[in-house]
Amino acid sequence: MFSFCSNLKPSGPCMEGKRRIVALWLPHWPIERLGRDLERQARPLRVPEKPRVLARPGPGGMRITARNRLAQAAGIHPGQLVSDATALCPGLELHAADSEGDRKGLDRLASWCGRYTPWTTADPDGIGEEPDGILLDITGCDHLFGGEMALIAELRRRLQGFGLTARAAVSSTTGAAWALARFGERPLLVLPAGEEADALRSLPVAALRLDDAAVNGLIRLGLKKAGDLYGKPRAPITARFGPGVARRLDEALGFEPEPISPDLPHVPYRASLAFSEGLTRSAHIEEALKRIAADLCEVLERERQGARRLELQLFRVDGEVTRMQAGTGIASHDASHLSRLFREKLAQIGDDFDTGFGIEAITLACLAVD
Repeated sequence: MFSFCSNLKPSGPCMEGKRRIVALWLPHWPIERLGRDLERQARPLRVPEKPRVLARPGPGGMRITARNRLAQAAGIHPGQLVSDATALCPGLELHAADSEGDRKGLDRLASWCGRYTPWTTADPDGIGEEPDGILLDITGCDHLFGGEMALIAELRRRLQGFGLTARAAVSSTTGAAWALARFGERPLLVLPAGEEADALRSLPVAALRLDDAAVNGLIRLGLKKAGDLYGKPRAPITARFGPGVARRLDEALGFEPEPISPDLPHVPYRASLAFSEGLTRSAHIEEALKRIAADLCEVLERERQGARRLELQLFRVDGEVTRMQAGTGIASHDASHLSRLFREKLAQIGDDFDTGFGIEAITLACLAVD
């Protein structure tokens, strides 16, 4: 039933060697999130695919912000007036754009990505005004999934199963991973450490996460590629565009650090289990809980530590995450004691506990130890 177990995860990214960052890009996130939500609401029925768009008020009236592939095939494009779009496609399905819902949904998806690494966050920088990606620090975690390429291939496959288009890149810097995920030639790419400068050289300056004003200004000066900035005097560029251009270039090339999850809670110890098939029966979940508690307590006992506050995370097959927390009166590394705390919580929920299509992974983390 259990496909793997990792006993110990550090409180932050391992600093032995280079950090390894995954930038995940969801180019059609808003419209695909809507389609996913409509599917959930209609279950067990299937929602027929039809031309579908999102729109919000803009110059001259309501304008299209996103469209699905059927609407694209009908000639509809972002920025178009809704009246023009409906003239092209009379059967067009229109929905209001929901930026707040998109952000919350992206946060939930980033939380689900915690099954790959505890250090995940919604990417604050998107192409355009809205976030459209997720960052994962996989330093020291990739071996659990067969290596970096295997990890991002598995991640992309799972997201495609959710109905989401995804591209991903791995690099030693957040900036390079972000650029390659969005502007690289391949949908999946692993960049060896130290090759950031060569990989970014031919990409457009927009790949450096610059605003439109800076991008347009640099292009007017003939600086169209990221490599055109290499070796250029910084004082004139900073005087004209501010410090952002130089900072973004330094972050992408690894000359300036860029933490991706500064607000995550300190997690001294963390154990994980994943399953080849989703668990739906409470007896199987309780058995998995015993096993993961035993793995965690083995490490705690070896480190002469005891758990004081814990969090159980149940990762569902459909991309949702259920969290439960429990505390102990005294520090403990007794596996039966710790697992009993959460078994009681699961029993209190009873039949109301929604496993969806099954629990595919479980994580037990110590938020505080003595």
